[in-house]
Amino acid sequence: MRARVKSGLQNSSNQSAAIDDFKAAVQEGTDGRAELEKVNTDGNSDLAEAVSQLDGELVDEMVKAYLDLASVYNQRTSYNDAYATINQALVLQPDNKELQSMRAQIASNTD
Repeated sequence: MRARVKSGLQNSSNQSAAIDDFKAAVQEGTDGRAELEKVNTDGNSDLAEAVSQLDGELVDEMVKAYLDLASVYNQRTSYNDAYATINQALVLQPDNKELQSMRAQIASNTD
């Protein structure tokens, strides 16, 4: 997932490629979280803690990818796509101030 985000950042001059990379990063995170949900942690608190920590790390990386994706959409003046992207990230981290700020910025662009 980090490689996809890095590739997206390196493709900043090719916004379509960057969008594809950021979307792929989010999908990889979604797939990883789905795999973590399958891990049977019954009666193993150490394993449950490790799974929870990994899930948190995946969410953090997904939020970064969503922020980068929304930024590219915003640069392209694709404000509806940018707004929808931020809303998807807010499902993962509703109290994230950076996401809330970016959503407000995008909303002000559409006024």
